[in-house]
Amino acid sequence: DLPRWLARHTPALIVNTTPLGMTPQVDQSPWPDGLSLPPGALVYDLVYNPAETKLMKAAAAAGCHTYNGLGMLIRQGLQAFQLWTGVEVAVDEIKILFAAYSGR
Repeated sequence: DLPRWLARHTPALIVNTTPLGMTPQVDQSPWPDGLSLPPGALVYDLVYNPAETKLMKAAAAAGCHTYNGLGMLIRQGLQAFQLWTGVEVAVDEIKILFAAYSGR
């Protein structure tokens, strides 16, 4: 189980590939309550809404580096758009549009 595994290992990377923590499940996390996250690990939560999930908040409090899934969402969308239309759009242009639209 995870607690025993963590007693013997210190992961440098933890990736959440589940929808846990995404709106409307913002109070959920794939990481068990009461289990410490390894300080200094990189926690990549593929959830993009909300921008900071319960997992990311716990990871930051434990001294981890955190990233959400917004970058992946943008890049997947751009790839799909290019495949369907043949038009290439710069990532920076989309980030500016997203920031203006979402207030982030």
